[in-house]
Amino acid sequence: MLVKLPFMPLFPSLRKDLYHRLPWVIWNVAISFVLNAATWVYVYFTIEPSVDPIPLHITVYFGIDFIGPFWYFYLLAASGTLMTIFNGGVGRMLYRDEPRLAAALLTFTTVMNAFLCAITVYLSTFVL
Repeated sequence: MLVKLPFMPLFPSLRKDLYHRLPWVIWNVAISFVLNAATWVYVYFTIEPSVDPIPLHITVYFGIDFIGPFWYFYLLAASGTLMTIFNGGVGRMLYRDEPRLAAALLTFTTVMNAFLCAITVYLSTFVL
């Protein structure tokens, strides 16, 4: 079943594109962007700029073993954004020949954005 998006008249090229009208593509990209936006908002309102290094990696055996500047948290959110855009484009290129691979790629993107959001929340508990 194809979905007609409300912004289709603004982008006439999307009317011809089958890939962007598939429900699993719309849902995966939408969930990825919502998770990524949640990560950006959480980092923006939680991490305060400081000169002191903050913990970036924590293990059971060694505790905090990697520290860095505060802006590394923004790299986590930026990597989610870049991954969503890149995998969405690669999925569109692969869809004609390998539709299952394109679906797996977008599903992987959604799962990885969920992990990035969870990692950001977990690491920020040690900063506060």
